[in-house]
Amino acid sequence: MNPNQIKHLADLVSSLRPEWDAQGVRAALLRLPDCDPVDGVIAAVRAAGDPMNRTPGVIPMQGPHWQQITRKPVLAPLAERAAAQRAELEAARRERVEARESRERARRECRDCNDKGRLPAGGRCGHPKEARV
Repeated sequence: MNPNQIKHLADLVSSLRPEWDAQGVRAALLRLPDCDPVDGVIAAVRAAGDPMNRTPGVIPMQGPHWQQITRKPVLAPLAERAAAQRAELEAARRERVEARESRERARRECRDCNDKGRLPAGGRCGHPKEARV
């Protein structure tokens, strides 16, 4: 958190717990572990909401105010959806490539039938219609 965020959060927390001095809250916030600022805000507000916490010194300490944070990153669902869409597009591309290669293979085989005189009496080989030359 930057100094401005710490000042505003300290003012908020001390307004929730008037017996906690804003300077003491600021000092506790400066000792927060390296974490997402939003998680720090949630933990500080939860610590202030617990009447068993007598001083703001508990804010940077491990405790239920940290353990209850289950916030998920906002972009995770978007990233998961984008990855799924990329996988679908790749699967569709592979299907198109395989179909094209299959048609080309059948055309080559059909040309071989024509070139090598292996056509049945009716003049048609057994390859699919789109493969015939």
